[in-house]
Amino acid sequence: MPHQPTPNHSANDNGGHILALDIGDRRIGIAIASTVARLPRPLETIDRQKTEPLAHLKRLVAEHSVVTLIAGRPRDMNGNETAQTRSAVAFAEEVSKALGMPVELMDEAGTSLAAKEELQSSGEVFDKADIDMQAACLILDDWLIGQELEA
Repeated sequence: MPHQPTPNHSANDNGGHILALDIGDRRIGIAIASTVARLPRPLETIDRQKTEPLAHLKRLVAEHSVVTLIAGRPRDMNGNETAQTRSAVAFAEEVSKALGMPVELMDEAGTSLAAKEELQSSGEVFDKADIDMQAACLILDDWLIGQELEA
């Protein structure tokens, strides 16, 4: 069963949503933002050992009227590709084929560490699923900032 931090308040949004994925071997952190408000928030984390991720993502895309999919592209701290990079890119390609929509790749170097630091500074109790969702929020926030700079 996916880890869900907050209830779904997206039913009242108009214009569709942007979904960001922090793809890991064990979990996929997911963040969402309305195309109107453009404010990323954690949505849920999929435990890949307990939930079939492609079917679950297909449901989320339909349920939230997703118009854009973003996936983090992990790299090491020197910007080099790693085994995790290849795994995440391969999964993003699977998602694109299964959902029939492109998945944009976004550099995610350092997002998990930054997410953990943000959660630690909040003073609240958190787990690895929360870190994954927060990392997805950071990926989505970086993507949104990039879109504003291109406009």
